[in-house]
Amino acid sequence: MRRIQHSLLFKVLIGYLALTSVFVELAEATTLDAPNLTFAVMSDIHIHVHNTDVHRRLTKALEDYRRINPNMRLIVINGDLTNGFPSHYRVLERLLDSVPHPSIHFTPGNHDFYKMLYNRQGKLDFDHLPNGWSSEEAMRLFQKFTGYDRPYHDVWVDGYHFVFLASEKSRDADRSIGKNGYLSDTQLNWLEEKLKERPLGAHNPTFVFSHHPLPNTVEGSEGEAQIVQHRALRRILDRHPEVIFFSGHTHYSLRKTDQVYADRFLMLGSSSIMRHEESLYIEVYDDHVDIHSRDHGKGEWIRDKFVRRDLHAD
Repeated sequence: MRRIQHSLLFKVLIGYLALTSVFVELAEATTLDAPNLTFAVMSDIHIHVHNTDVHRRLTKALEDYRRINPNMRLIVINGDLTNGFPSHYRVLERLLDSVPHPSIHFTPGNHDFYKMLYNRQGKLDFDHLPNGWSSEEAMRLFQKFTGYDRPYHDVWVDGYHFVFLASEKSRDADRSIGKNGYLSDTQLNWLEEKLKERPLGAHNPTFVFSHHPLPNTVEGSEGEAQIVQHRALRRILDRHPEVIFFSGHTHYSLRKTDQVYADRFLMLGSSSIMRHEESLYIEVYDDHVDIHSRDHGKGEWIRDKFVRRDLHAD
C-alpha cells in the first residue's frame, strides 16, 4: 500500500512540474513584475485543404500558447494564411474554431493572392495569368474572412498601438511585383497619419506588422525589393524610433538564423509555422519589451534568441 502511495505521489509531482516548467523557463529570462501586455506573432501558416500536417502545426502552436498563457491579449498571424482559395479560408476558419485562443489579427501575404496562378484544373498556369482571378477579388476574400473594411487596419490594446499593413496588389496588376509586397500611396499616407497618434511625451512602443520585410535587414531579406515601395515605407518608419516592426515571408528559422535587425527602429522576422513551427512571444513592460522565440514542435524556448528592447522617452 505504501509503495502505491509513493508511486501516486511521484506521478502527481511529475505532473505538477510539467505544468509549471514552461512558466519557470519564461521567468528566467524576464523580470519579476507582471507584463502590461502579452501577445504572439506567427507567420506563414500556409493552410491548404489536404495538407493535414500543416493543420496540425497551426493547432499545436495555438494549444502551446494557450498552455503558456491563457490570458494572452492577442495573436498576430502575419501573412501567407492560405494559397488564396476560398476553400483554404474555410479550412482555416475550422482550425481556428477548434482551439480556444485570444483575438487574432491578420495581414495578407503574397500567397494569399495565388489563386490567380492556377487554372480551372488546379494546375499552375502562368501563361493564362490571372486565370479568371484578380488582386481585387483576393483582397475581398481576405476581408470577408477577417471582417476588415479594408486590407490594412490598426487597433489599440491596453494603451498600445498595433498597425497592420497589407500588400494590396499582385502579378495581375504588374508582373514585376512577383512575390514582393505592394503598398498603395493611400496606405502609406494612412500609415503616416496613424503613427502620429502616439500621445506627446509617451514612450510606449508602436507595433507594426508587414508580411514582407524591408530589404537587406533580417537574414533572408537580401535583395532590392521585398516591398515595391520599400524606400517610401522606410522614410516613414525612420522617423519613428518607437516602432517595433515584425515581418515574415522568408521562412528563415529563428533558431538557426539572425532575425533581429536594429537600425533607427527595431525589426524582427517571425519564422514560419508551416516550415519550422516557430513564432515569437512578446511581453511588454513599462520600460522594456521582452521578445522570446518559441519552438512549438519541441515545446521549448530558443533561449539564445531572447531579445530585450529598452524603452526611453523621446
